[in-house]
Amino acid sequence: MDPFVQVCADAQNQLTQTRDLLEQFRSDPSNHNTLQDLTNITEELAETISDLSQSVEAAQGRPQQFGLSSEDIQDRSKQVAQLMSQLGQVQKEVSKIRNTGTPHGIYSDEPDDTEARTAGLTQQMYASQIEEQDNALDGVYNTVNSLREQANVMSRELEDQSYLIDDLDRHADSAGSRLQRGLKKVDWVVRKNQETLGSCCITLLIVALIILLVLLIAL
Repeated sequence: MDPFVQVCADAQNQLTQTRDLLEQFRSDPSNHNTLQDLTNITEELAETISDLSQSVEAAQGRPQQFGLSSEDIQDRSKQVAQLMSQLGQVQKEVSKIRNTGTPHGIYSDEPDDTEARTAGLTQQMYASQIEEQDNALDGVYNTVNSLREQANVMSRELEDQSYLIDDLDRHADSAGSRLQRGLKKVDWVVRKNQETLGSCCITLLIVALIILLVLLIAL
């Protein structure tokens, strides 16, 4: 069983015992033993809630180590806050009894030690929650800055790649133009060679005819 759940159940039992003792003292205000038991159980309840608060603070910094999620931490914080609120109500009644002797009399403005300790625990818990929220906000801020830096780096890389693509397009256009000029030169050379070859054939044919005529005349 989860130790927090067990301790929380113990706190609820102590709270029930405290309320029972309050009812007993209301029924018999002259019973000083009941008043002493009530004071003792209230102090024990304050210590138990203090232990619960410290366990929640420890888990807030390393929830994964305790196998807890952020929702579990928030739920436990609410349970401790509710116990503190109920303890505060009980302590007011105890303070009335200790200062006036009856649970309904006018009580002193000075709180007892257990009430002051509970108030301190409450402030400490709230301060811890505020610190946790500040740390979470700092984490979000750092994450946003990191994402912004990554976006800037990607933007610069895309810009560099755009320049490279434009330069590649210019080189491709230049190479295409040179290739076209080269093909035109090759075509011109081929045509010239064809014309020269045709002239040579005609000249050879004329020479052959002359030779044949000479041979015929000689015969």
